[in-house]
Amino acid sequence: MKAQLRISLFLFVAALAASAGAVNIEATWDPVTLDVQGGPENISHYMLYWGLTARPGDVVSPADGRFSYDSQANVGNVTRSTRQGLLGGRTYFFSVAAVDRDGNISDYSAEVSVSLPDIDSGPIDGGPDGGVDGGADAGPDGGSGGDGGGDVSGGCSCGVGAGGGIWALLGLGFRRRRRRA
Repeated sequence: MKAQLRISLFLFVAALAASAGAVNIEATWDPVTLDVQGGPENISHYMLYWGLTARPGDVVSPADGRFSYDSQANVGNVTRSTRQGLLGGRTYFFSVAAVDRDGNISDYSAEVSVSLPDIDSGPIDGGPDGGVDGGADAGPDGGSGGDGGGDVSGGCSCGVGAGGGIWALLGLGFRRRRRRA
């Protein structure tokens, strides 16, 4: 039986108009601090994965080999990364994995989908007071939020922020697994 430790991972996605039709996404997450035995973790770096296709539910690890996201980036041993030039009017799927100094890679985090507004469709309604309009708090078990021009699923609190940017705070689960010998 494999020992697994469930660690909270939070992903913050902020979509801001970058240029005509392009959107930037900023992802942040809490660092992994414990290994599967509860000892201090030796994280080398994090991998951020994203694409236009959802990961099949039975694929839990990047090492599986049956699925790969359209894009991935070694973002270093940091807990924040910005992806630039994503296209509005599309749904992107994001996940994160941690890699330790021995090369062991964790399972994927829970997948988060972000439906970006079509940037060319006009301004996003920020509500009568300029605040959040139609946000939702779905909790860590999933859901989607708001009518503020973009939807995020995976457990979120989301809506439209100041200046018309879409924001979402997502609660995700993260499982770290030992590399097979």
